[in-house]
Amino acid sequence: MVKVHTSLPILPAAVQKRARTAEGREDADVDTDDADVRAHNSDTLSELRNVIYDNLANAPNERAFWKALGRITFPREPSFYVSAHQLKDVFEPRMNLEPHETHGGPFTTLRALDSVLLDTLPTVTEDRTSTQSFSRPLTVDDIAAVKARLAATGGGKAKGPDGVSYTRVLQIPNEELRILFQSCLDSLDSPQDWLSATLAAIQKKGKDPKDPAGYRNIGLESCLLKTLTLLINRRMREWSDTEGIVPPLQNGFRTGYRTENNVFTLRVAAEQAQSQGKTLWVAFVDLANAFPSVNQSTLWAKLRDLGAGGPLFDWLRMLYTRLRYFVRFNGEYSEYFQALAGILIGDPASPILWNIFFSDFTCPPHEDDVWLDTLRIPYLAHADDIVLLSTSPEGLQSKLNALAAWCTRNGLRVNVSKTFLMVFGCLPRTMPVLSLEGEQLRLTESTTYVGVVLCSTTRNIFALHRALQAMKARRVGNATLALECYIGAIPMNFARKLYSARVDPHLTSGCVVDLDVNTADLRPLEIIQHTFARRVSRLPSHTPAMPVLLDLALRPLRYKRMLAVLVFVERLLTNAPPVPKAAFTCSLRMAAAGHISWAGDLRHALRALPSPVQWDFRQPPTLLRLQQAREHVELSLRNHALLSVMRPVKLALWKWGIIPQFPGRTNSPALNTLFALRPYTTGTRISHRRAVVRLLAGVPPYAIELMRRHNVPRERRICRFCRIRSAVEDEPHILFHCPDAALCKARDTFQRDILLLKPGALYARRRLSDWEFLAAALLDAKIAHIAAEFIHTTFERCKEVPVMMIVSDNVWATVPLAAPPL
Repeated sequence: MVKVHTSLPILPAAVQKRARTAEGREDADVDTDDADVRAHNSDTLSELRNVIYDNLANAPNERAFWKALGRITFPREPSFYVSAHQLKDVFEPRMNLEPHETHGGPFTTLRALDSVLLDTLPTVTEDRTSTQSFSRPLTVDDIAAVKARLAATGGGKAKGPDGVSYTRVLQIPNEELRILFQSCLDSLDSPQDWLSATLAAIQKKGKDPKDPAGYRNIGLESCLLKTLTLLINRRMREWSDTEGIVPPLQNGFRTGYRTENNVFTLRVAAEQAQSQGKTLWVAFVDLANAFPSVNQSTLWAKLRDLGAGGPLFDWLRMLYTRLRYFVRFNGEYSEYFQALAGILIGDPASPILWNIFFSDFTCPPHEDDVWLDTLRIPYLAHADDIVLLSTSPEGLQSKLNALAAWCTRNGLRVNVSKTFLMVFGCLPRTMPVLSLEGEQLRLTESTTYVGVVLCSTTRNIFALHRALQAMKARRVGNATLALECYIGAIPMNFARKLYSARVDPHLTSGCVVDLDVNTADLRPLEIIQHTFARRVSRLPSHTPAMPVLLDLALRPLRYKRMLAVLVFVERLLTNAPPVPKAAFTCSLRMAAAGHISWAGDLRHALRALPSPVQWDFRQPPTLLRLQQAREHVELSLRNHALLSVMRPVKLALWKWGIIPQFPGRTNSPALNTLFALRPYTTGTRISHRRAVVRLLAGVPPYAIELMRRHNVPRERRICRFCRIRSAVEDEPHILFHCPDAALCKARDTFQRDILLLKPGALYARRRLSDWEFLAAALLDAKIAHIAAEFIHTTFERCKEVPVMMIVSDNVWATVPLAAPPL
């Protein structure tokens, strides 16, 4: 006997029983005398499962997903290694940092002047903006717009320190909220409960949980206070956009600016440098504790110099002066303290405050600057993630010096140990020394920028990103499917929801900049999608992928990524910001000249689809041409899906049953009709649903499929019940023609039960073929469970009798040609 050891926890008997019950394997253990109790328990368990699935699908990030999963699979009390008081001892100095000074002298004097200006600034100031954004009274329309945004983002029942949730805020009449907020602004005051903020501690990735310095702080304010600061945020953005204060090189926290814009621009810059025979030198700069390190005196001085003033500006200064914080962690509370530096992480107004604070950073012109179309691109910023670019080390060093001077002037510090140098192109024989604040920068071949891994030494600079996302998607998919061991089989609708929320974002990450030119590069990601779809219904690995994806309502990954690219192109053509639009123009120009470019890869990616789509990048792209390209891609997807299920002989139920039932022309059903959850996947028992899916996928437990793996000729895969040469055990034979008594009884029961529920089906039965009648039943929500039970019964009957193995000519010779006469 071999002993097997595992570190996995033993499932409680109750959990095992619930799992078996969910799959229809525990019917004998249920007390059938108490049907009401059984129905109540089933409904309660189903509701509990639904809550679990929703919690997993709606987890705000990967960390929350794994925590929620851990509470299900291995419940245990969380371990807390630090106290609220220890965290307070770390957060308080962090939020009261002294301005960083490297060189001494003039920058200290300038910041001192900022403090003097703040001290001499009157409590009530004048609004000097052209739009009067800081002094215009609030209106009911302003309140309605903010409420609409809160409702769109989900609102939430979570309460702030004052016990008020966003759900409650949304219920307050608009006029009452306007009066409350306007009175706060006019009096430069607020309710006392608004002036207390909770600091939550979140462990930093890769940090020691026992080290209080390994946690970052997030501020949790009153929901009413955040609603008011959201109003102030709207006014400040209105003013900033009108005056053009924030430069287009800043991509973070801006309406209409996408996360992938900077990565796209960086790729185009590298391709342009290559087309010009140059090398692109890039520095990825990490600012240490950027938000908590902002000098508040300098921030208010910058805003005032730009013309800010009036009630909104004065009230915001009052808030930062009087707001007090306390740390809440593991049920513990620390003492109150104040923050004299930084802008609060988590406040709606903080992003625009940072953008304005950073808006005066500039780099002196250099002859080796990067130009895209007519725009000079000395740097790219996504909030505090900064990338400096140049086509020479000297040009990059000048920008590093400019950034170091700006940081010193504004009291910020660069984390040189996390700042990396990357080179796209040929390296010089003698590597130049590039430094920042007197420290040499390290050269790296790969780094992560705004969630995308870039590598300068591979043919595809996103190759490592694909590999990393494939690994993450595989882990999340496996963990999601492992839930079956704890709470029973996952229904198809929730499996699709979990896939879309947790797995698909990894498989499509970076797809708009990393185009699928090479089929081999996409294959590892496609395997994960296909494996997940098969495992939901416990199908073998050789199952064709398309019918499984159709039943799970998942579009093939290649097409989903391509459609996302076309949406990105549409944004570039319509309301894209100046920088990515200039990069797009530059990429089109390089493609027309025959150089390697993103636009050229788009053409190759469209031609690499299973049904190729043509795209002429030499013609100017227009919305009309783009719309035509999207229609052609959707047509390609439809043709690919139909051919995949109608060509194979083993998928006869699709060809002769399911497809003809779709409305409209049978040769071109709508995509939403093809990729949809159908009644047999949602309204039947788990075991019955899996039987239907196995039949549709072409892997039923019939000899026609079982003997395929043994290379037995089709004519020798004869029926285990008839045992004659003329009866090949394929799908139509078992389902419709086999004279076995049990199968005949199952057919009679199937038709009788359907006629009892739908008497009108008798007329349909006379005009429909066997395949069409079975498919019509499967697609009818009222009788789908009857058809599914019939298919499941045929499967179970085949399991009772061993398949007839004919592996030699001698055995074949003993098989009669036909059944003997009665």
